Amino acid sequence: MPSKQLSGFFLRRLLLVLSLTIFYSDMLMAQNWDELPADTQRQLTQLEGSWDSFPAEKQQRLLKAVQRWQSMNPEQRQAMRERQLQWQQLNAEQRQALRTRYQQFKQLNPKQQARIRQQFKRFRAMPAQQRANLRERWQQLSPEQKRRLQKRWQRQQRDSDK
Repeated sequence: MPSKQLSGFFLRRLLLVLSLTIFYSDMLMAQNWDELPADTQRQLTQLEGSWDSFPAEKQQRLLKAVQRWQSMNPEQRQAMRERQLQWQQLNAEQRQALRTRYQQFKQLNPKQQARIRQQFKRFRAMPAQQRANLRERWQQLSPEQKRRLQKRWQRQQRDSDK
């Protein structure tokens, strides 16, 4: 066999082996329902019938969520239940808007993210009535007033970074 044909032959074989390795590694990461620990099965009981058909990636995401849940104290679990209920009450458009905002947040640099987290903590520390008043005042603003306030806030943030 000439060297070009030989190298092409080996290249095709190598690609085949790599493809099979990737395919089977995904299958190996997947877990059958019966292999899950009993406490994990209890947490995921609603998924028992469809678990084995989930892609390995989805199974891993769900298993990580169960681990987070199991590591939470009762107060954290209650807060999570409340957030889940709030999420379920949102319509598809509202959920998509939140997903978009989250992606925008993740694209910010760590300093900006920390600043937003701090501001959110301050907001959450306010009495409920004060938070409600702020929300109401914000909703009463015109779109132009909201844009101006956001621009002013952004300028203040840039100035504080200097």
